[in-house]
Amino acid sequence: MPAKRKRSLAPGADGKVDEREESPAPVVKKRKKILHYDPVEICQELYDIIRNHKTEDSRLLCETFIRAPKRRTAADYYEVVTTPIDLLKIQQKLKTEEYDDIDQLTSDVELLVKNAKAYYKKDSQEYNDAEELYNLYDTSRNDLLAEAFGVGEAEDTKNEEAMDEEDDKLEDKEEEKADADDLEALFGVVVTAREDDRDLSLIFQLLPAASRYPDYYEVIKDPIDLRMIGQKIQNNEYKTLADLEKDLLLMLKNAKTFNTPKSQIYKDSMTLRKLIIAKRHELEHKQKVTSKSERLNLRTREKCPIQKMSAICAQLTYPSDDESDIGTVDMNTSQIDYDSEADTTVSDDENPQWALYNTIRNYQTVDGDLSLPFLKLPNKRIYRDYYEEIKRPISLFQIRKKLKQRQYSSLSELASDMNLMFENAKRYNMAQSRLYKDAVILQKAMMERKRELDKFDVKVGFHFINLTEGCYCGQRSRRPLTFHQIKGNLTRGRYKRLDRFQEDMFQVFDRARRLSRTDSQLYEDAVEMQMLFMKTRDELCKNGEMVLTPALSFMERHLQLQVEAEKKAKIPHEQKEDEEKKKTQEIEDKDDDKV
Repeated sequence: MPAKRKRSLAPGADGKVDEREESPAPVVKKRKKILHYDPVEICQELYDIIRNHKTEDSRLLCETFIRAPKRRTAADYYEVVTTPIDLLKIQQKLKTEEYDDIDQLTSDVELLVKNAKAYYKKDSQEYNDAEELYNLYDTSRNDLLAEAFGVGEAEDTKNEEAMDEEDDKLEDKEEEKADADDLEALFGVVVTAREDDRDLSLIFQLLPAASRYPDYYEVIKDPIDLRMIGQKIQNNEYKTLADLEKDLLLMLKNAKTFNTPKSQIYKDSMTLRKLIIAKRHELEHKQKVTSKSERLNLRTREKCPIQKMSAICAQLTYPSDDESDIGTVDMNTSQIDYDSEADTTVSDDENPQWALYNTIRNYQTVDGDLSLPFLKLPNKRIYRDYYEEIKRPISLFQIRKKLKQRQYSSLSELASDMNLMFENAKRYNMAQSRLYKDAVILQKAMMERKRELDKFDVKVGFHFINLTEGCYCGQRSRRPLTFHQIKGNLTRGRYKRLDRFQEDMFQVFDRARRLSRTDSQLYEDAVEMQMLFMKTRDELCKNGEMVLTPALSFMERHLQLQVEAEKKAKIPHEQKEDEEKKKTQEIEDKDDDKV
């Protein structure tokens, strides 16, 4: 239906208004501006700016806002602040790409600043930091947007991105189906991406095996890999470049959600995301400047290898459950290539060390064998970041090798290596990952089993020391430790491990008990101080919830066993000594009477 003519009301020469008909002006359709920037990338850059900014006195400006106050220590904070938020929560939302645009990030930053200003006094450092933080954010945001859109356009981004329903429908009708070569080109930019001779797409080709990593499918609700995307391209399921881009970005988002920001997979996802967005803009620009006939000619001239990438990926096959231990491309740990030697165990459970090893190696739950991911270390080629973050990598295979070579002089040394292995896994993997949870389960099982084995291996180091000789069995005595020496070690930072510090402290307590009578004040004080040490240790470590260390394996009941064994050995000698003293005293008294 033709547009109606509008009547223009214009004043005539006599001052009256004449009605004149005018032809309608051509309708200017408002089209959505193609963004030449990535909102997620700008949000991340803004976060990095406020997270790393330092004041003139080299203090982190955001230090107060990294984590919200704890309810236990600052209950009044939650009476004032109804919607708490901190930088850790913002970082997590960035990681899972919950911010669709910069305005959403701005709202959270404004909420964070508002909370701080509501709780802290106006003359406080925290209040001033909150204001300075927002000023920094606001300035940085404007600068980044001006750089992305050009000066003067940053403020209009909202209006330019907004579309009414009629314009959207018109654009949908006008939008052409994506060219097959363009789909292949966009897909190919991911498949062919390399960095320092490393194939970035390798880890994204196939999903993790569900039998071994069920937690992946609990965390990731829409799993997708390059194989699935390649099959959809082959089946002509993508109508536009935007459809393909959506699936590719979903694949990368899943990887970022499941892995830590420090992991190589996370970093590769960020790299690939930039490549995808840049390639899509390039292809859309080509579609505008190139006519349809030219594109047809171009398609007949260029049959580049990229065109075959979707077909190649579509033909990939998932490994069977039996093969998954060897060949699964895993997004959390390495491709574990177990050998027959690493898969065997030793049945010498009479040896406490082998008994402890076999407990962990054969630990089973309804989810299967929990020790499998710990048999071998991650692949160095794929997981370079693991070896950058983990300074002392160790696996069950290495521990087993040391056991066979009898390199462990005690059960505690073996437990220390196992504890290191589990701590490495917890440090590298996210707390919600299956591997992290398995490490916690195995670590607790190891410590409990060690306590059981210690019961049968409690050796009371009680000796009657000849103080005049200062030696024992012909060997030169070692200078005993004192609290003064231990304090010096602490001051110089020599203790790197809690269990090593505990060992020295216990040596002082043991010596005090050994050289004193069981009914003496010194003996009782030594026992009481050691009990207090363990109680304080457990409180600081929160019984293993905050810090899980081999030091926690020695508990009050172990000390009680030692004390009981000491008393059992010493009391008969003390009674005999008392009787001899009594007899000697009686003889002396009789002699005095005679005199």
